[in-house]
Amino acid sequence: WYPSNGYIFDDVPDFSKVVDVLKGYAKQTGFEFIIARSRQWDDKHNGTLPEFLKEKQATTPWPKSFEYVCNGNKKRKVEAYGKRTKQLETEEKTETPKCSCFVKISFNQKSFRYCINECCVDHTGHLLNKPDEEHKIFSEKHLSPAELIVIETGAKCGQTINMTKIAMDQCFPHRSFDRDMIKRAYNKAKKAYYGSVDTVMTKFYETGLAYKQAGGKFKAVTGPDGRLLYAIFSRPEAADFISEFQDLILLDGTHNTNVYDYRLMPLVMVDSLGYSMIIGVMLAPAESTAAVTELFDFFEITDCKNYTTMTDEGGAFVAYCGSRDRPHLLCAHHFQQKAVPAAASMPKELRDSFMVDVSYLLYSCWKSIENDAAFEEAFTAIKLRYDAFDLARTFLADLDAKKLKVISYYTQRNFTAGAFSTGRSESINAMLKGWSELKKKLANFNIVQIFYWVDANTKNIMEKMLLSQLRDIVIKKKKWGSFVGSKWKENAMQAVNFCCEADPNDQSDYTIKRINGSAGNTWRTFFFTDKPPECECGIFTSAKIPCPCICLCYARWQSSCVTKELQQPLYSSCNLSPRWNPTRHPLYHSAARGATAVTSLKSLLPYRSRNSEQLFEPEFETQVLSQFQHHGATQDRKYAIAQSLFNEAMANAMKSEAHFSHLMLCLKVGGCFIPGASTLESLTSSIAAAAQAKEPISTSKKRATITEADVANKSNKKLAATKKCNACFKYLAITCVEHRALSKSCPCSSSQWKHKSWHSWKLHLETTHVG
Repeated sequence: WYPSNGYIFDDVPDFSKVVDVLKGYAKQTGFEFIIARSRQWDDKHNGTLPEFLKEKQATTPWPKSFEYVCNGNKKRKVEAYGKRTKQLETEEKTETPKCSCFVKISFNQKSFRYCINECCVDHTGHLLNKPDEEHKIFSEKHLSPAELIVIETGAKCGQTINMTKIAMDQCFPHRSFDRDMIKRAYNKAKKAYYGSVDTVMTKFYETGLAYKQAGGKFKAVTGPDGRLLYAIFSRPEAADFISEFQDLILLDGTHNTNVYDYRLMPLVMVDSLGYSMIIGVMLAPAESTAAVTELFDFFEITDCKNYTTMTDEGGAFVAYCGSRDRPHLLCAHHFQQKAVPAAASMPKELRDSFMVDVSYLLYSCWKSIENDAAFEEAFTAIKLRYDAFDLARTFLADLDAKKLKVISYYTQRNFTAGAFSTGRSESINAMLKGWSELKKKLANFNIVQIFYWVDANTKNIMEKMLLSQLRDIVIKKKKWGSFVGSKWKENAMQAVNFCCEADPNDQSDYTIKRINGSAGNTWRTFFFTDKPPECECGIFTSAKIPCPCICLCYARWQSSCVTKELQQPLYSSCNLSPRWNPTRHPLYHSAARGATAVTSLKSLLPYRSRNSEQLFEPEFETQVLSQFQHHGATQDRKYAIAQSLFNEAMANAMKSEAHFSHLMLCLKVGGCFIPGASTLESLTSSIAAAAQAKEPISTSKKRATITEADVANKSNKKLAATKKCNACFKYLAITCVEHRALSKSCPCSSSQWKHKSWHSWKLHLETTHVG
C-alpha cells in the first residue's frame, strides 16, 4: 500500500490504526514520518466534537485534520549531541531543501471516515534512510518483469550500476532493492546483450554477418595471433549514400571510445539535404596508411578529380590522399589554432595583425586575388612582415608548403558544401561521445557495444533528421531542404554589396561580368537555357548553390529572355544544381510512403531467448539438418544420419554455454537465421574467423603491472581453493570434488569436446556417410 489522493480508510476502525498504516508505509519505503500540523476539535475554531466521537476519544484523541511530512532531512538527536548552538544554526542555514513528500488527511463527516485530501510520495533533497533488511529484495527471482526491464535497459544504454539503482528507486518507490542484487542482474543483462569475454567475438561476427546479409557492409581482419586488427561496418542504407554523394568525404578519427583504445574513424558524407551522414565506421589500433587505404578500397570510393576529401593533418590521411587524383583539403580551423602559439612572441598589436592576416589567407583571400601572381605577391608581403619572428616564419613556411590544401584562394575551387574545416566530421565524433557526457562510459565499451552505439546514433540521424525533413518536403512539396534555402537567401541578401555590367567581349546576353565594389575582383556568371546558372566565384564553386553574383544578375538575364518558359523566378528548382535535389535522397521514397523509422539492428539479429537452450526448436532442427547432404543414401537415411550427428554434437554442446553458442553458429550456415546463406560452404570463411578470432587486449590489461611486492602480498592472502566443480553441478547435475570448474579434467571443458573448430565440424559432416 502507498498513499494516493482521495484514498478513504474504510477498513480502519480507529484513528491510531490510520497512524499505524502510514508508519508501516514509511518503514517499508525507508524514511520517517512526523506530524507537521494538526487541527483538533474545539468550540472556538472547529466546532464541537461530534457525539459519536466522544466515546472513542476516551483513549486516543481524534483530530479533525493533520499533515504528515518526511523526516528524512531532519537531523537526529545523536548527530546534534555535543554541538554548539551556533554550529547547529550554521548547518541549518546550509541545509539542503526539505523533502517534498507529505500526506494531508482529514475527517469526512459525511462518510465518517478519514481520507487523504492531498499527498506527494516523491522524495527529493535527501537520501532515504536505510530500509529494514527484511523488506529489501536480495534475489533476482523476486524481481517483477517491469523491474527486470529497467535493469536491462540500464545495461544496454551503458548506465552505471548506481544510476540503474537510482532509476529502480524512482520507478518503484514502494520497493527496496539490494545494490549487489542489481549489480548481478545488470552484469547478466550486459553479457547477454553485448557478449562476455568468451562470447564477445562470436557475437560481433554474428552481428556483422547479419549486417552483411541485410545489404550492409562488414569486414574484420585478424593478426597472426588471432587478435582483431581492425573492423569496418556500415548500415544497409549506406550503399545508396555512397553511390549518390561521393563528391565530398570527410574523415577524422577519435579516441577514448572503447576499452581497447582503438581509433574510431567515421566516414562522413553530405546528403542532398545538407546533413552530415555516417556512411561507415572503421575501428583500428591507429590511423595508419594501411587502415585508411583499406577503408577507402572497401567502400569503393571513386578517385575522381572533381570530388573532394577533407581531413586533418594526420600523417596517414596525407600519405594516402597525396598519392590519389582526388583533391585533398586540410582543415583550416586547425591551422588557425596553430597560428596562436606562433604569434606568442610578438607584441600585442603585431600579434593581432598576424592573426588577421592568417584568417585572411585561410578564409577570404579568394575574394580579392584574381590570379596566382597576385597571390604570390600578397603572400610574400605577409611573410616579409613577420620574418623577424622564428615561430611565425616556420608557421608561414608550413602554410606555404600546404597552400593548395588549406588557403582559400585554392580550396574554394573544390566542392566542400560551403565549409572550410572538418567541423562536420568533428560534430559526428562529438555526437558519438554524447557531447562529452559519455567519455567515461565509452572508455569501457567492448567491440559489440561500440558497434551497437554507432548503429543507434546513425539510426537516430536517419529518423529524427533525415526522415523528419523529407516528410516535411513531401507534404509541402518543397524543391530543396532547409540548408539550401537558408544559404540561398543569405546569398541573395549579400547581392547588394556587388554591382554588375555586361561583358563587352561577349555578344550574347547569357554571360554577365560583375565587379566586386570593395576589392575590384571580377568573376563571370553564365546562364543557360537547359541547365542551372553557374559562376566562377568561390561561393558557388564550393557549394553549388546560387551565389550573390547569380542573384544579382538573374533579373537582368530574365529581361533578355524572349520565351516565357525561361522566365522563371529566382527561387526555382531550375536554378539549383541537381546535387541538392531531395528526390535523389536514398530515403525520399520511404518518407513519401509515410515511413517514420528505418531498419533496427535488433530486427537483423537472430532471435535470442533468455535461456540459450530454448534457441533450438523442432522446425529449426528440420531446416538445418536438411542442409547436410550425403550422397548415395535416401532422403530418410540422410535425415537419420544428420539426426545422429546432431545428437552427438548436442550432447557435448549442452555441457557449456560457450559450446552451445559455437554449435548454433555452425548450424546457422544452413540459412535459417541469415538470409542468403543457402549452401554449406557459403559462410565457411566467416564462420571460421568467428570461431578462431580473439578479442583485442583492453587498456586495463595493457597497463597492468605486477611487482614483487604484489606477488608476495597475494601469496600471503591466497586461500586454498576447494575442489568443487560448479560446471558439473550446473550442466550435468552431479557433484564433483575431484577437479575444479572447467579444468582440463572436467567433462564440460572444451578439451573434452571432440570437434572444437568449424573446420573439424565441416570435415566431419562432409566425410561421414553410409554406403
